[in-house]
Amino acid sequence: MRDLSDLSIAIVSWNTCERLRACLASLQDDLRAGAHIVVVDNASHDGSADMVAREFPDVALIRNTTNTLFAAATNQAAQACHRPYLMLLNPDTELRAGCLAELATFLDGHLDHAATAPRMEDAAGQPQHAAMGFPSWWTPLLFATPIERWWPGAPGLQRYHASTFDPNVDADLDQPPAAAFLVRREDWDALRGFREELPLFFNDVDLCRRLIDAGRRIGYCAQARLVHHTGSATRQLSDFAEQWHRDRLTYHRLHHGWLAGPWVKACTTFAWADHAAQQWSARLRRRSFEPVGPSWRALRRHWAA
Repeated sequence: MRDLSDLSIAIVSWNTCERLRACLASLQDDLRAGAHIVVVDNASHDGSADMVAREFPDVALIRNTTNTLFAAATNQAAQACHRPYLMLLNPDTELRAGCLAELATFLDGHLDHAATAPRMEDAAGQPQHAAMGFPSWWTPLLFATPIERWWPGAPGLQRYHASTFDPNVDADLDQPPAAAFLVRREDWDALRGFREELPLFFNDVDLCRRLIDAGRRIGYCAQARLVHHTGSATRQLSDFAEQWHRDRLTYHRLHHGWLAGPWVKACTTFAWADHAAQQWSARLRRRSFEPVGPSWRALRRHWAA
């Protein structure tokens, strides 16, 4: 196995005790190969931090007293890592044997690549679609609106969903998710890590966009494999959709200018109107429906942002 003394692993955990335990257990061979692991516990109340301290004493543990959210906590973890390669890793992952070594070897041999990502699989070994294109000016109109239902084969949607991605073949990607992402420390530092104005979502998209804008490349390494149990932390959020829309709005403003603000808000309103019409129709037909009041209040906050 490749020596991993040049690699640090940054994990942010929030109430994912059992998933985190399994993740760290899968990293024990990598620890023995010299990897350095930092866990930032984001004020969990499920005993996650105590579990790490008790069961994994070789792991560096940082206990936050408040939940600083993903981007800030990842930057905090990265500050405690000082090796040439930095692995961003979600606690809802379990690495297959040799995963980190394959990723590090890929970067060893591809000096024009700033980062690489592994093949993500479900527990049965089936590949997950872990590739997307960058959001364009048209993506808010096409994605998660009635147009996606009416015209699912729209070229802009196909590009955004990276429909030609083959999980069995090495390739360059626009934006693999930060659930498992190995980046050269010099490239991470050059961009100052995640933008914290994107606290939960689109921070990885933004990072990848800035890497590629800087002339660097991002690779996919099909030989490196891990299991990904999706959404263990984010599904706990009571305002998941509202936060996602806030961060998407910020991303588009950052990369498409100030006009992107009203444009994204208009597209969100279009999607909300379709959703509301469906709920009102279901109510008139005496079928199950969702009240639209909460989403209307969220939309008003979105317009005020």
